[in-house]
Amino acid sequence: MFKRKFLLPVLLMSSFLSIMLNSCGSASLVVSQGVDLSEYKYICFGDKGIEGEDSFADIIMMVENEIVYTNLKPISLAHAPDDCWWHTLTPDIYITAEKLGGGNTHITLSLRDINTGQDVIVIKSSGFGWTSSHDKKLAVKALGKKLQSVFGSKE
Repeated sequence: MFKRKFLLPVLLMSSFLSIMLNSCGSASLVVSQGVDLSEYKYICFGDKGIEGEDSFADIIMMVENEIVYTNLKPISLAHAPDDCWWHTLTPDIYITAEKLGGGNTHITLSLRDINTGQDVIVIKSSGFGWTSSHDKKLAVKALGKKLQSVFGSKE
């Protein structure tokens, strides 16, 4: 009888832990061949492509914040330094989300050379958590880690 009393809490706790361990975020990146990423110093948010629902405005802002946390300096083309045309990237952000049972959030961030229009780097991230809010945070966090590994982070 004593053993049965503790069996249910132990099972519940192990189920809870297995679900917690299954929540994850991941990211991968592809860099265009022959591109030296160290040449890029600036990011311009003025010319961006966004695909997805209007309800993704919070994720877009979170992704933009993650970009700002890197060593890329945000600029406005109206007040840009002279060398900006050869050293500036601009983001295209694509978001999809599955909404069933917490679902899954996918973010694709393409950083284009503002001068040539060529994609320089593409980072894809996804988050799978308990809720859609948790999914978003996991996907953005994974994307931010990958961005900082490439462009460094502000101290």
